[in-house]
Amino acid sequence: WLCLSVLGSCQWGGSSDLEGSLLRGLAPVASAGVSAPQRLTDGVSAVTGGDWDTDVNTLFDGEDAFVTFDLGKSVTLRGAWFTADHNDQYRFLLSEDGEIFEPLWDAPTVRAMGMQDRANNHLEAQGRYLRLEPVQGDGRYAVAELAVFGVLPSPFPPEVSRRRGMALQTVVSRNIDPTQTA
Repeated sequence: WLCLSVLGSCQWGGSSDLEGSLLRGLAPVASAGVSAPQRLTDGVSAVTGGDWDTDVNTLFDGEDAFVTFDLGKSVTLRGAWFTADHNDQYRFLLSEDGEIFEPLWDAPTVRAMGMQDRANNHLEAQGRYLRLEPVQGDGRYAVAELAVFGVLPSPFPPEVSRRRGMALQTVVSRNIDPTQTA
């Protein structure tokens, strides 16, 4: 892996299995209370156990915050994976029309500290629009990367590129462009 000590970031080498994600590179069609939603599908996740408030993560400002993606057509979802703050619950919802959403998966909290992966490879639901929202937690909601699959990659959960993020306080105080810290 490569570390840039000046920026405090590390990039894990190797391939990523996120190329098969139906969300890979997509921008959300709707969001509210979400900072930097483009980070959710950029192919880079936070290191396991990393801090929640870094330039790798997308922050959700409360339980009313959400992000919605248009998958382009109605597809069958068979798996979901994401990296999020350990002590918060998140809900995935699915819709055919982008208006009425049905619960797909409630991802529980994780005991380990910091940013942690969660995965479900037992989904079998069809829809065009995918929404992610925090359900409950400590009020500091963060998601680093998000992927859903019609065809499950092997291995599952997928292997992903990871980077240690820079604390947002440092990014602001040094006037660093967070898009240039990778």
